[in-house]
Amino acid sequence: MDLLKIKPVFVSYERGFFRSLPSRESLEKEVEKRYSKLKKEFPEVVFLKPSLVTSYRDLEVLREELTYSTDAILVERLGGIAHKIMADIGLIGPPLIMVGGGVLNHDIVAYLRARGVEAHAPIDENDLRKLFRRLAVRKKMRLTRVLVVSSKALPSFSALSSAYNLDLMKLKLGVDYEWISSEELLSQMTSVSDDKAREIVNKLASQASKIKVDEENLLRSIKLYIALKELMTKYYCNAVTVDCAEPIYYEYRVTPCLAFTLLKDEKIPASCEADLSALIAMAMLMYISEKPAFMGNLWLHSAENDLMRYSHDVPPTKIFGERVERYELHDFHNKGYGATVYVEVPPKTDITLARVNSYFTKILIIKGTVESSLEGAGCRETLEVSVRNAVELTKKISWYGHHFSAVLGDYTRELSEVAELMGISVELHL
Repeated sequence: MDLLKIKPVFVSYERGFFRSLPSRESLEKEVEKRYSKLKKEFPEVVFLKPSLVTSYRDLEVLREELTYSTDAILVERLGGIAHKIMADIGLIGPPLIMVGGGVLNHDIVAYLRARGVEAHAPIDENDLRKLFRRLAVRKKMRLTRVLVVSSKALPSFSALSSAYNLDLMKLKLGVDYEWISSEELLSQMTSVSDDKAREIVNKLASQASKIKVDEENLLRSIKLYIALKELMTKYYCNAVTVDCAEPIYYEYRVTPCLAFTLLKDEKIPASCEADLSALIAMAMLMYISEKPAFMGNLWLHSAENDLMRYSHDVPPTKIFGERVERYELHDFHNKGYGATVYVEVPPKTDITLARVNSYFTKILIIKGTVESSLEGAGCRETLEVSVRNAVELTKKISWYGHHFSAVLGDYTRELSEVAELMGISVELHL
């Protein structure tokens, strides 16, 4: 993803109490020293040319230096009181990050937040690093452009609880989109040659521990995967959702299940049934964890044992991040068409599940533990997940919908912090 771009600003202004104003020469030396330290300590961030502010004239120069690509301004006081001028820096536009010791930071941040301005006061370098990471995830969300594939109106008839207002998604979250028809996708699929698809099929088959789907269905599924990648390139998209319950996919005897598995393995968010609520949660989870995500129906299996079932046909094969785990190849629901993957998840593995509501205003975040994996129990991949108070969770689900995205590991805190940064209210079930 594009690296976070931070503008360092160092301030010395307005003598007060016992604080003196160092000379310009000594300040410039200190600026260079601290700028070098920032670049060394945080190589994952692009630090723009630093600015030294000692007057309101310098503030006007700073205003002219800032560009649309500046993700935040990092401010540190080097001398004087400087409350007012640092607060004025925060009012320029980009989010303000106050660093350095003292209670002054919290005074300025509180002033700005009361006026609706985004401002932060990390307590130490570790906290600053976490903030940079959260800001980077938000930036990646704002750089996400979704290819929406549907020939009908949203929400899909198979996912009525999904978010459906694409312009609201763009306005509230900064996530852009391109809409094409299922006919365009399937037309692109038919243009893919057998030879091009067979090369990928052979590689997949050679690594599978079990194959219970014929070559013809694998070829069609891989052609759809190639077509999706070609269309994503054509329309400059880096995420995708397909209204795959439309009858036309049955007529073509193909499903995007295997394509979604492969795309997510390549760190491309991909959701079934044109479900944007699942897709937004998926993108957030994938960008935070740097792991491919699961997607599935979540329902109560055993109230007595606090056990949920989580089931669909699109598990990744790189469930822990980079390495391909042991997988099987099957058809779609034993119907003789399509292609799907089954991957066993080790018991007692932590899992984080999430879904955004239909207005992008709330997110339900769930912490669970995978107890077992089942092949063909409902959908191709079913995970039995233990949670705290499954009945209470099931009641919460009724406010969000049935499709949840998930990654292995506990990312509940990170996801909560990113959601809040994006203006999404958090509901936790831990």
